[in-house]
Amino acid sequence: MTASLLVERWCAAGFLVFGLSHMVQAGKWVALFQPLRERETAGLLLGLFYLPLGLAIILLHPAWTWSPAVIVTFTGWALTAKSLVYLLLPGALQSMFRRCELKARAFRIAGAAMILLGAVLAWECC
Repeated sequence: MTASLLVERWCAAGFLVFGLSHMVQAGKWVALFQPLRERETAGLLLGLFYLPLGLAIILLHPAWTWSPAVIVTFTGWALTAKSLVYLLLPGALQSMFRRCELKARAFRIAGAAMILLGAVLAWECC
């Protein structure tokens, strides 16, 4: 199995599990992020989490092909870009929090989108 295929399967499983969690435990996700609204360092914390994931995906799956697998490459770049914003401009997260309310409905919608992406990837790579 190639590294690229392994990353595709890893992302498919991750999208499915996190998506289901967002759908089933939406209130718990709101509770998890609520204290981050108050912390000036929350952006740094999330950036530390996202950067290794994004870089691993970029390095192991650099394919820009017109297939569902491009979801994986795009995800890697999006995570890396997000982490750079949070690490270099940690106040950006607080700015986003001021514009958006944390609601369970938003987590359920995001969860549904993740489940859809995970299902497409699983169908393509498994």
